[in-house]
Amino acid sequence: MKRGICLILAAQLMLLAACGSDAGTGNETTSGSVNSGDTTVTDDGGEKTRLDELGARDLGGRDFVIMDANDYPSRSMNIYDAEITGDTVNDAIHNRDNKISELYNVRIKYERPENAAEGCKTLSQAFLAGDNICDIVYSRGTGSDGLLSLVSQRALANLEDIEYLSFDKPWWSGFAYENLNLGGKLYFAIGDLMSNMYVSPVVMTANLSLLEQYAPDDDIYDLVNEGRWTIDKLIEFTKFNNDLDGDGVLHTANDFFGLVGDMSGGGLAEGAFVVAEGVDLCHNDGETITVSLTDEHTADVVSKVAKLPPHEKMNDRWEYVKTFKEDRSIFLQTYMDDVVNSMRDMDSDYLILPAPKYDEAQENYKCLVNGWTACFMGIMANADVDEAGFIAEALGYESYTVVRPEVYEKLLKQKAARDERSTAMVELMFDSLTIDFNALCDFGGTVGILGKSIYKDTPLASALAKKQEATDDEIAKFTDNWLQK
Repeated sequence: MKRGICLILAAQLMLLAACGSDAGTGNETTSGSVNSGDTTVTDDGGEKTRLDELGARDLGGRDFVIMDANDYPSRSMNIYDAEITGDTVNDAIHNRDNKISELYNVRIKYERPENAAEGCKTLSQAFLAGDNICDIVYSRGTGSDGLLSLVSQRALANLEDIEYLSFDKPWWSGFAYENLNLGGKLYFAIGDLMSNMYVSPVVMTANLSLLEQYAPDDDIYDLVNEGRWTIDKLIEFTKFNNDLDGDGVLHTANDFFGLVGDMSGGGLAEGAFVVAEGVDLCHNDGETITVSLTDEHTADVVSKVAKLPPHEKMNDRWEYVKTFKEDRSIFLQTYMDDVVNSMRDMDSDYLILPAPKYDEAQENYKCLVNGWTACFMGIMANADVDEAGFIAEALGYESYTVVRPEVYEKLLKQKAARDERSTAMVELMFDSLTIDFNALCDFGGTVGILGKSIYKDTPLASALAKKQEATDDEIAKFTDNWLQK
């Protein structure tokens, strides 16, 4: 098997292992190995699982409906497509659902709309009409027509009020719980329950053969492990940009790059770099949200990230994954979804790694979750919230104990030779996942302003200053809506 595919499997394993991690949040939730955190030792020396703790329950054979409101339904890993196919995630989810269905006498069914907006619109209309057509919804956190639209309609239950959801357990993502909790209100969460979590991070990949050719004295493993993988180091590789066809303009379809990626000026990819350099897109103290991106550190970070794209002669950038696959770029910034679904046939070996830090003094690497991924879960307010929370917890726990081990076993069986240093890079990246409200909402267009400053040379300070009042107004409206005032 090609090493690239093995690294994909490694990525899935390590992301599963980090799904409940709180690295970088200050919370001490256990993530660790496949078997950690899933049992409680009883007085008689036996082991009590979370399902034992939840106790027996009979839901009377009713339908329990989960909607996967996903912009890419054909690529979704949130639900299984067939009974048993041999696909790791598909079969694990099938077995999980069968167990929970039998255990609690419930029929788990799925709805798969055409896209996220259509699904959330259907749920909103049903809710306003007093109809309960769904218990749990999976969708994206970004965009006003996703889960945020359901929050604005007060159609989602406050997850903090549901006693069964144990967000301190490793089958729930601590970083999301910490950062998306405001005023004691939490309307959507991330965890093992949604398999799309596996493909949610904004990541970097490195072509190992090209690294050996263009930077023979650099060991990328050592750079990352020793904390020397910095933005200045990545900038050095842009000197290898080469107009191969000699037309005077760089094209991802034809030319060579030190780095390619989705650097379109829209904010997401550029925001991921800025976050990686230690900039908080917003501050959430649990009661209020503030956005202040006019400090000296942010300005310096933006000026450094702006050196990555070739401003003076770059034209198209939409074939960046193809560029990397054809060995015409040393580094790639992309999304884990692309790694899993678009890079399986790559011949060259590559490594998945975190975005670089600002400098060696920065304590941790940080990796932004793509909020457009359908990896967020909400519970409908007009469902039986108690039962929905109960089943969500049971499914989450069973995902932790069934999905993770299956991926782990497939990894061990399918990988010809274990490269511990490669998997360590992936583990390090997934231990550094993060998300916040501004990454989801782009208050006042502030994240987009960062992107425009980086890619289109828009003055940062003046653009932010012009938007400060609008930013504050949007935050105030969002906060009132979130707190349901």
